[in-house]
Amino acid sequence: MRIRGHGRMLLSAAVAVGLAVAAAGSVAAGSEADEADEGDDTTPAGTVVGGTDESSAPAVDEACIADGLEALVAAAQEEGELTVYSSQGLDNLNRLAELFEAEYDDIDVEIVRDVDATAIARVEAEQETGRHAADLMVSAAPAWVAEKGAEGWFAEPTGPQFTCESDYDTEAYVHDDGVFEVSSVVFTFAWNTDHYPDGLTDYPDLLDPELAGGRIGVVDPSISPVLADYYAWLDETYGDTFVADLAEQEPRIYTSGGAMQEALIAGEIIAGSYIAPVPSFVEAIDDGAPVDFAIPDALWGAKFFGTIIADAPNPNAAQLFANFMVTMAGQEPIHSGGAVIADVPGALATNEQVRDVDLEGQQPEALSAFIEEWDALFR
Repeated sequence: MRIRGHGRMLLSAAVAVGLAVAAAGSVAAGSEADEADEGDDTTPAGTVVGGTDESSAPAVDEACIADGLEALVAAAQEEGELTVYSSQGLDNLNRLAELFEAEYDDIDVEIVRDVDATAIARVEAEQETGRHAADLMVSAAPAWVAEKGAEGWFAEPTGPQFTCESDYDTEAYVHDDGVFEVSSVVFTFAWNTDHYPDGLTDYPDLLDPELAGGRIGVVDPSISPVLADYYAWLDETYGDTFVADLAEQEPRIYTSGGAMQEALIAGEIIAGSYIAPVPSFVEAIDDGAPVDFAIPDALWGAKFFGTIIADAPNPNAAQLFANFMVTMAGQEPIHSGGAVIADVPGALATNEQVRDVDLEGQQPEALSAFIEEWDALFR
């Protein structure tokens, strides 16, 4: 396995927004709920209401999957290698590649981890020259994958997870022109328990006068186009003046969710509005950091989209890797809070619970107008 990583992770469509590893709640998914007394209708921090029970789980055609894998594995082993460009977390990708190579020990994986802006530039250059290095790309750039998919840049996924009855919902997660969902990063709010012991129950609690005057953290949307959608979602979900009201709190502005998380743990701010509950954050809580978080019913996150390059040098190995990513074995290491299979350990939600980005709001003119409006409010 060869890993080339640049930075930790992209949480958006253009540049690194924050944290980089697989998300988890303040307890493993489901564990606190399982231990709760029957009749307790509270929602503990770090959990989300919902999920899929066994009675509603999709039927799985094991014979179809086994037959499909046999032929695909044989073809992939003939190629013996593949290269993956991805903006997912480097730790996630290391673990995913390790598990894939343990399962298919005749196939070497090279992971090139970089922000989407750089990975996109590489793929575009390879497309222009016809000299392809990438076999598969995973990005959080929905507008770009939709545009290039329509131009025929990607192959349809044909592994048995996609073509047989499986626990991967192709109707929900496979889009036009070879684009398929792989995982997502889920964001929420958090607070410092020393300074705000009553905690927060939902985003409107951030408007508490006690949190005014630089005690809340917000993220600067100019660092990533997708953050325009995050602020639009806040207004759509909590009232069309919510973002303006949040600005009235005179919050501190951070250039990433990671910086905001560190400030929260240090007590520099009392509440953070853009926190990914990733393992480093959870570990800090477990080690005694005075912070906590909750997951509201409404979720916003950045979805990751897989695409198999149409002219990939190793198309069968790429198909096999894509197939592995959307199995339970692949989802556990690669998800970042949002998974594409129900009941994945550590996942807080499935991608169906995470908002789809409004692509119209990602257009250059709309983004420019939004940034100007945001700056007028917050600066």
